[in-house]
Amino acid sequence: MQIEQYAFGKIVIDGSVYTDDIKIIADHVVPHWFRASGHLVTPGDLDDVLAAGPAILLLGKGEPGRMACSQALVDLMAEKQIELIETPTSEAVSIFNQLRSMDKNVAAGLHLTC
Repeated sequence: MQIEQYAFGKIVIDGSVYTDDIKIIADHVVPHWFRASGHLVTPGDLDDVLAAGPAILLLGKGEPGRMACSQALVDLMAEKQIELIETPTSEAVSIFNQLRSMDKNVAAGLHLTC
């Protein structure tokens, strides 16, 4: 799986265009990712990601980066020994592609706008 392009409000993955926030779990894109608390990511927003057991969770916080993790999510990632990377989405795209090229078990949640 390769993220081919990202621009504010749009991402292209393996030729498919998405205009809403997404999650990537293994080789599967979950479109229309909405969080219960808007720009705050809680454990419940990532139940499917956590069930997949990634080694790394990469969160693209948007541009310039309004989305953030709740302390409960940060604590849960530490407890489950899942590396958590939070960064603006443009950087997250590059990191995701790099980690995937290294065959890392990475999941992502990507906020495409603010």
